[in-house]
Amino acid sequence: MDIKSFKKKKNNKYDIFFKDGKSIELYDDVILKYNLLLDKKIEDSMYDEIILYNSSLDAYYLSIKYLSSKMHTKLEINKYLEKKEFSASIIKETIEKLEKNKLINENEYLKAFVNDQIKFTKNGPHKIANKLHLLGIEKENIYDYLSTIEDSIWEEKIKKLIDKKIQSNRNYSEIVLKNKILQSISNEGYDRNMINLLLKDYDNISNPNIIIKEYNKQKRKLSKKFDGDALEFQIKMKLKAKGFNFDDLKKHL
Repeated sequence: MDIKSFKKKKNNKYDIFFKDGKSIELYDDVILKYNLLLDKKIEDSMYDEIILYNSSLDAYYLSIKYLSSKMHTKLEINKYLEKKEFSASIIKETIEKLEKNKLINENEYLKAFVNDQIKFTKNGPHKIANKLHLLGIEKENIYDYLSTIEDSIWEEKIKKLIDKKIQSNRNYSEIVLKNKILQSISNEGYDRNMINLLLKDYDNISNPNIIIKEYNKQKRKLSKKFDGDALEFQIKMKLKAKGFNFDDLKKHL
């Protein structure tokens, strides 16, 4: 295939025009490697090799651009290149080249990801681990690094979440509130045993106005059917079912 002309484009690319009217786009690295400026032709036997090499460069340069904004895992790069419709062999070769040139470092990615999660989110270690695993990081590596994080870091985050839940409580007894706090914080990826241990330090966390409010509510409802001791007994049973301590009520009435 005889070359008629070269036209320079952006990003180190050239349009190659052939005398038969066809054209292809190649990187300048490809043109230099195969000496196309001097030879002014591409042998039919070399055409597929040249296209393949150009495609591998394209995948590599696109990956570098993708990595320029933030770090990515091998799995993320794999998916990115798949969307660009590169072959599996080129993707594999590209990732190996990126690793060799230290443009991918999953250990550094892991550390940065965990530190950002601790600093900027309310996520606990198990939730963080799941996120990392979905990004292609090996679980063993994830938990090896998480084991280096001091328990006090997680404990401090749990305490902040507990305090926030207590401050926003408007309806629940202490027992119910603690159970809801346990479930809510464990859903964020924290260890249930650690949460339970910390919750033991929290006593009388229910707002006294809540039990009074609930007492008055039940009294209004039940007084339509009961009175006297029977009414008090029914109210007591309703409050107990909702996790309230009737003795606490006596302190506030």
